[in-house]
Amino acid sequence: MKNFSLYFLGAILVAFTGCESVRTKVENRFASPVYQSKIVNVDQRKAFEVARAALAKMNFTYERGGPAQGKIEAIGPMHPSPSAPGTARQISANVKLSPGPESGTMIEILFSEMVEDDFNKRPGQGELTPLRDAPIYEVFFHYVDEELGVKP
Repeated sequence: MKNFSLYFLGAILVAFTGCESVRTKVENRFASPVYQSKIVNVDQRKAFEVARAALAKMNFTYERGGPAQGKIEAIGPMHPSPSAPGTARQISANVKLSPGPESGTMIEILFSEMVEDDFNKRPGQGELTPLRDAPIYEVFFHYVDEELGVKP
């Protein structure tokens, strides 16, 4: 019985090796997504046009949304993974437009990465992970500024 307890304890320790990474993955999966935001001094219709043009410069394809709805949904090109055959990656963008706190329009954006590990076995069942503090946000806001004619 004592040996069984030691084996059981050893199995638990082996099973939970790397728990920090598992914990981080679970927290990231259930944490609410964090939108990056910028206030621009234009009306909502112009902000919509600017955000849509910025996404187009990043090779994103407009899917749906409109200035009256205050949102844009777009999807980037699909990239096969050279290191893992059968794996595809794609970035999606979700833009929200709303009146700024004092004036102008607030542009909020969330980029998410979609990964489909083996699309031959389970088509359409990819994993969606919000990107936090990724350089793609800086690129998007750079193009927004460029569309508005703002100098960096």
